[in-house]
Amino acid sequence: MKLVNLISARTLAGIGVVVLGLCISTAAQAQNAAAAFSGYNSAYLVQNGQTFYATTIGSTSPQREWSEALDIEVAVDAYRYTHSQADYNLLTAQLNSLTFYNGPGSTWGYWIGDGWDDNLAWMINVYLQGYLLMGTADYLTQAEAGFNNGYNLGWDASGGGGIWEERPQDNSKCMLSNGPFVWEGAQITVATGDTSYLTKAEQIYAWARTHLVNTTSSNNSFGAPGQVNGCTKANGDLNGNSDNMYDAGIFIEAAAALYKATGNSEYSSDAVRTINHVMGEGSTIRYAGGENGHAWAYWVFRGMSDYATRSEER
Repeated sequence: MKLVNLISARTLAGIGVVVLGLCISTAAQAQNAAAAFSGYNSAYLVQNGQTFYATTIGSTSPQREWSEALDIEVAVDAYRYTHSQADYNLLTAQLNSLTFYNGPGSTWGYWIGDGWDDNLAWMINVYLQGYLLMGTADYLTQAEAGFNNGYNLGWDASGGGGIWEERPQDNSKCMLSNGPFVWEGAQITVATGDTSYLTKAEQIYAWARTHLVNTTSSNNSFGAPGQVNGCTKANGDLNGNSDNMYDAGIFIEAAAALYKATGNSEYSSDAVRTINHVMGEGSTIRYAGGENGHAWAYWVFRGMSDYATRSEER
């Protein structure tokens, strides 16, 4: 899966407004977030025995696995904010339909067999959030299965670590394929009490921190302090400098999750350093070097929101 095709502008147009609703403080802003979610559902939601976001306006065809999982984040954000019965029912129906189309024996095949590890990560994430919000045991089962498959097949145990972006080509390791497994591992430990997931999360984070991020206070080969790069080559060398909001947000989210789980101040410092880098670049809603412009800013907003929340919980 190519980076520029990962998230459509229309997805983040809806999703970004809803996630900002997590931090809103006025009735007017709450109404704006609700209106954005309602408009998004009017345009893309299909309910025809199954419940899903269609590929385009007017379509009645569901998207494939990771694309649908990313779009369901809209409903996750909405239910996390409202906790209404209607949003609970919608999110439940969407996750159940995701399994219907992508579970064992489905027409499209069982999603954990996908060789793109970042695809697995987005499926794991939405099932895990569903479990943490609603407690449905099957969602946790799905999340654990995906995590274990991605880690067991994707982690390069003999080549210095890191989770491959794609298997079996094994040509790069990216923040895309590593960062989400960090917060997912930490959250699965919370859900199950199994600390082996947290151990793996810290292991993955340590690799990403060393190979993709400038964690110093000076410019170096990784770029400016706090800059998060996209990928390494198969040999572990940085695959050129990049500096986009998507990778920064994933790293902030990963650091926030580990800070909450462990209390290790290094994780907090990492998150703050990258937040300061992003905020110091000028317009936050930007993407250096690709399509879809401001659409990529979603994970920065989510990461900063979760870091602030989790810091207060410490």
